[in-house]
Parts: sequence; C-alpha cells; structure tokens
Amino acid sequence: MIIPMAHGAPVYDYSTPEKALTSLENALTAKDIEAAVRSKAFMKEAEGMAIERLKERATREIIESLSRSLEMSYRLEIKKAGFPNFAALKCSAKHELLGPDVAVLSERCIFPDQGHSVQRLKAYRIGTEWKIGEPLP
Repeated sequence: MIIPMAHGAPVYDYSTPEKALTSLENALTAKDIEAAVRSKAFMKEAEGMAIERLKERATREIIESLSRSLEMSYRLEIKKAGFPNFAALKCSAKHELLGPDVAVLSERCIFPDQGHSVQRLKAYRIGTEWKIGEPLP
C-alpha cells in the first residue's frame, strides 16, 4: 500500500468511503492511533447497537457512553495486539450506497504470498467526511 505523504506525514482523506478506509489503514501502518480513531465511526456504531438492543430506551447518554466504550476498547486492543501493518498488502475496495450517508465497503487484499482476504464494512458520512464503521458478516 502506498501512503500519500505531505511534509513527511501521512495524508488522510475522508472524501469517499474508499479513501476513508485507505486513511484508516495508513494511520494503522504509521502507528498513528489518533488518526486511526479519527477514521472510525464509533458514535454511528454505538447508535446502531443501542437501537438494535434497546429500541426506544436508547437515550443519547447511553449512545455517547457506548461510543466512548467502543473507542476505549479499540485503543486497548491496538495497545494489546499491536498495530496491523498494511504496507505489504495490495488492497482495493468498492462501495455500495445503502442511503445517502451509509455505504457498505467490500475490500479485497492480496498478501505477499498471493493469499487474499475479503472484508465487508460499513462506512458512514458524518458531515462532509466518511468514517469507517463496523465489519459485516
């Protein structure tokens, strides 16, 4: 994966779902936890989880608390397991819009040994930027 650079630092672009995913992967490869966190849609993930499980009892306070928990859990997992490195992978992604602010990304990565993986994830438009959400089955 090629990491676009400006003045020696990775460039992060959230203008499309695909660029948001590349930005997340670049942040992880650069071991930049703050950029990785900025690339994620914790609040949207929390909203979906809360509404699915709690229905009408899903208050803003519960969603915000769940969002903070998701972020903390993400940070702890990276600290525990280490940063994944996408530098040696060749990945390509495409998206399908589910609505104006929600997309499903399908990403295929080829490993140096020519093995591959396919992953599906949600992406959310928040304001003018796309952020990466939860993996899908």
